[in-house]
Amino acid sequence: MIALVLDQIDGKADLIVPSTDSGYEPMFAVYRKTCLPAMVWQLERDLLKIKGLFRKVRVKAVAEGDLRTVDPELVSFFNMNTPDDLVKAEALYQANC
Repeated sequence: MIALVLDQIDGKADLIVPSTDSGYEPMFAVYRKTCLPAMVWQLERDLLKIKGLFRKVRVKAVAEGDLRTVDPELVSFFNMNTPDDLVKAEALYQANC
């Protein structure tokens, strides 16, 4: 998955981000230094949602179909926020060992 996203880097985009039916996956994105001014602008205004940045820079999305070629179940984007999520993550790990 990492190689797939990195392979999308070109001189035309400031941000390469995986995109699924659920939306963008900003924690798995690649951000160029050219994003810094927009990031600073947002932080100075206490605008902390990363997706607000996407309107200020050139974005290249990696399509879900392409993502599924390397991760058919898209488990790369599994979030752990609760103890129940940890249990699910451990089960996923055990199933793939």
